[in-house]
Amino acid sequence: SEDLTQGVVLYFHGGGYTTGDMRMYAGPCAHLSISCQLPVLFVDYSLSPESVFPASVSEAVSAYRWPLGSQNVPCSKITVMGDSAGGGMTLLMLQALPPLGLPQPSCAVPISPWTDLSMEGETRQTMEIFEAMIPLRTFNKECVQLVTSGKTPPKDPSISPQYGNFDGLCPLFFIVGQNEVLLSDCFAPQ
Repeated sequence: SEDLTQGVVLYFHGGGYTTGDMRMYAGPCAHLSISCQLPVLFVDYSLSPESVFPASVSEAVSAYRWPLGSQNVPCSKITVMGDSAGGGMTLLMLQALPPLGLPQPSCAVPISPWTDLSMEGETRQTMEIFEAMIPLRTFNKECVQLVTSGKTPPKDPSISPQYGNFDGLCPLFFIVGQNEVLLSDCFAPQ
């Protein structure tokens, strides 16, 4: 068992809230751990459609509580990161902490976060020609349908952190490319 009191990185994976697991992220998380010289706690949260959103947000909060409580890691030694949907999960988890009376971590690093499930951001259209990985017109809409079960409006802050409250959150460092479809997901809605 590793001593986590020197610090820890809590990592949420991407995959549109419908896919992704430790097998996909073992290499990147190992590199991150070596680079940061800190252990990385990979959070394998429940995925849609098997899990009803926002159950995975509750799991994210529980994952954050674990180093705080049972490992005695001060919040000032916890960094939270995530990519794509994991970046969105990072922000959803941070926004869930104040009502629960939980302290914010030292900082968070959303990487190309998916924060607007309405997919109305300008760069969704203007940067689509640069998107090489995901067939946006089908994949994201299918993910949104699975995540919301068609019951939650896509702009609801419980699933789209871009529309949530950022007051009092820890320092945020967004990493996103200038030609990414998710670029507009890193700015306040217009």
